[in-house]
Amino acid sequence: PSGTQALLRSMWVPRVGGAATIVGDRGEILRQEGSGWVPENSGANTFLRWVFGLNAADRFAVGDEGLILRNRGNGWAAMRSGTGFRLRAVWGSGTNNLFAAGDGGVVLRFDGVRWYPMEVPIRVEWRALWGTGPRDVYLAGAGGVILHFDGAAWRQLSTPTNQLLLSLRPAAASGAFQVVGVATIVLDGKR
Repeated sequence: PSGTQALLRSMWVPRVGGAATIVGDRGEILRQEGSGWVPENSGANTFLRWVFGLNAADRFAVGDEGLILRNRGNGWAAMRSGTGFRLRAVWGSGTNNLFAAGDGGVVLRFDGVRWYPMEVPIRVEWRALWGTGPRDVYLAGAGGVILHFDGAAWRQLSTPTNQLLLSLRPAAASGAFQVVGVATIVLDGKR
């Protein structure tokens, strides 16, 4: 058991070495240590909705009120997001290529120095981000909407649903991805 009473929302596990990280309500952050969980001080009391790491020593958490936190191995610190909207997803392929998205149709990109807003063709409540690199990023959310970023612009992909999409991940087949949503929606897509 984690020892927390907070609602926990997201877990990130590094591919190689390092400990898993969990985030949740009231700024709760837990790091796996052996067979248990150790709290980390987020410095926030805001609901953290998603966590992602480039590696075990460079992790990001996003949440309500536009909160973005970063931990480079020396504690969590807030980053200026430029938005007050709830952020629900964060993903990146490198220290100068991260994306965050959430309510109000907000989509942000981090260039290694600052977070800045991106133009998207449709604004919905975004719930999931995933990609393979700076020229292959997917965004999914309300109304069955999926966008693809090719390094220059976002474009909307066709989907057979208008249901809320909650999660993106790579599929076993090379060049494919899967999306999960409410009402038992599972979509398989080709990149």
